Amino acid sequence: MDERILQSSSFKIKNPSGIFDFIFIGFFTGLILNSFLRHIRRNDVDWISFYMEVGLLSFCIISLGIIVIRSLKKPWDLFIHSEYVSIRGRTLESNQIKSLMVMKNIRRKNYILGIKPNNKVIVPVHWCFQFHVDEDKGMEELARWAEDNHIPVIHKNKFVRRF
Repeated sequence: MDERILQSSSFKIKNPSGIFDFIFIGFFTGLILNSFLRHIRRNDVDWISFYMEVGLLSFCIISLGIIVIRSLKKPWDLFIHSEYVSIRGRTLESNQIKSLMVMKNIRRKNYILGIKPNNKVIVPVHWCFQFHVDEDKGMEELARWAEDNHIPVIHKNKFVRRF
């Protein structure tokens, strides 16, 4: 049996920066807030649109909070074993993985990775990450692990991940 399959590795990873999501949702929040404030200033308030705006505004503010909290979290470990990968206590065996998604982060010139399980259409947020340190070594090790376990590595400009 190949020696490299028996080895296990650990790498520091972190959540991908959500700056584009933050900018988009922040802009959308500004538009809704502007409309909301205009409705409050008028004497004849349409209550249906008022409550819809309150709901959308609440959703946007909560989303912005989640993005900020996720970006401030400390790095954690990705464990690559011969038969499975593990992140924060969640483990996926190689036969449970449909593909390894790789997206080039143009702004920072690094990679965002996603592990797509067999039963999912999009990458779950807890399986989406970027390397904190040793990115080249981590990418090499993860690609070798995927090749050894016959998992396709798909390079895309953008892949969808669940918020």
